[in-house]
Amino acid sequence: MNYNFAARWGVTPRLTLNLDVPYLWRKTVYQKGGAGGAAAAIAQEETTGSGVGDITASGNFLMLPETTGRPEVVLNAGITAPTGQEPYGIPWRVLERDDDDFIRFAVPEEQPTGNGAFGRPASACRR
Repeated sequence: MNYNFAARWGVTPRLTLNLDVPYLWRKTVYQKGGAGGAAAAIAQEETTGSGVGDITASGNFLMLPETTGRPEVVLNAGITAPTGQEPYGIPWRVLERDDDDFIRFAVPEEQPTGNGAFGRPASACRR
């Protein structure tokens, strides 16, 4: 699930500032076939993670308004900051059940909520 707090502030009729703060809840199910030596048997484990994701701040500036002969020209700029839990460095746990090497596999202890790097917004805001 993904919930977003989005705020837009019209500083002037031509300048708009935007802020997007996502809150994510993730659940991932990991499966491994061949549990117990049987081809049809599946070992399964799930992990979850939740928290604030990567926050995006952006702005839109109306450079040229729309006329009958041309569309409006808007300059968009923004940045996404790595404020969420990055996927790097999350500890993994190795699962072994019933002392059976066929069921041994590793899963992360929690799911990331961000990507761990600065970037540009996924999409530009349109007036």
